[in-house]
Amino acid sequence: MSGNIGSGLPATGGGPQESQAAPAAPSTPAKSSAPLAAVLGVVLPFCTYLYSQQQERQDQLRHRYQQQLQDQQLAHEKDKEQAQRLLQAIQDRQFPAGTAEPARFNADATCGLLANQVTLIRRGLVGEQTLGVLTSLLTAPPANRRGSDTPLACECREFSLQFVEMTLARPSAELAAAVSRSAREKNQQPLNDALSRCDQIKQEPATKPGQLKQLIEEQAKKENKELPAVELKQMLAALETAVARRTAEIKALPLKPRVYIQIAGESQRAAAACLGKRLREYGYALPGIENVGGRRAPPASQLRYFFADEASWATRLRADLADAALRCQAFPDLAAEDPQGQAIRDFSGKAGGARPYHFELWLAAGAP
Repeated sequence: MSGNIGSGLPATGGGPQESQAAPAAPSTPAKSSAPLAAVLGVVLPFCTYLYSQQQERQDQLRHRYQQQLQDQQLAHEKDKEQAQRLLQAIQDRQFPAGTAEPARFNADATCGLLANQVTLIRRGLVGEQTLGVLTSLLTAPPANRRGSDTPLACECREFSLQFVEMTLARPSAELAAAVSRSAREKNQQPLNDALSRCDQIKQEPATKPGQLKQLIEEQAKKENKELPAVELKQMLAALETAVARRTAEIKALPLKPRVYIQIAGESQRAAAACLGKRLREYGYALPGIENVGGRRAPPASQLRYFFADEASWATRLRADLADAALRCQAFPDLAAEDPQGQAIRDFSGKAGGARPYHFELWLAAGAP
């Protein structure tokens, strides 16, 4: 008995109940995982929904991008075909099949064909390739006019001016979407250069003294009065001086001032042409007359300038217009004295693609 006590072994007495382990504490994981499962049950489906929505949006964007590429490719091919058709149509008109000699140049037919292309361009139905071909045709001499270095734009003068100023400089929404701004400006510059050459080629020579005398006598007849020799001589000298002074001033400019005339109706065309003829005597370039209709015409005639540093030239042109209107017996509001420059309108900042020394004369509805 004593050996057992001294051995250090645990006592074995006390019965079997002492050898059993203490009962474990109650388990709680099942209760704590329930809220997490509930959260995951909401979050996971929501994340799945967001992911599916994102994938759907990406698919839509991918499809839209592919559709845009297809549309651009289709538009490019259509533009290319139209450019080729334009070249072929011009070639057929200039060099008819089955003939050894080129056809006689017909300005009306050729310009009309080009005008149809501008309608397509303005509506955005064709793009940069057709625009480039059109520019190339206008800035080069007609192929069936041998020995000529005059650009086709000079023959299609009024159409070319409207194309540059009204289509390229002020594009429609359809054209702006179909042709980039840089492409429009790239084509506009050579056309402006060609039209400047036309101004030099087509410019009528300054009126000679004998012609001035005839003009004054014609004016006197309109006014039903006889001019004494002294008065005629004085008027002739004053007109010669004014013409010579303005012609010299215009020659000193880097570009010849170009005056566009907008009429409210065809009844004004003859009187507007008379104004243009008188202004040419001073050295101005008069590219053409455009009928803008009565709705767009101002209530009183306006002379518009588009560059702030050209205001002084607008004032000079206004004085020359007054003289022209008096001699043409037309447009009383232009012929009347205007010391305050009421007819002059500042459109600086709205030039678009207009070149320097660009002026527009908008004639009032109902005049002369």
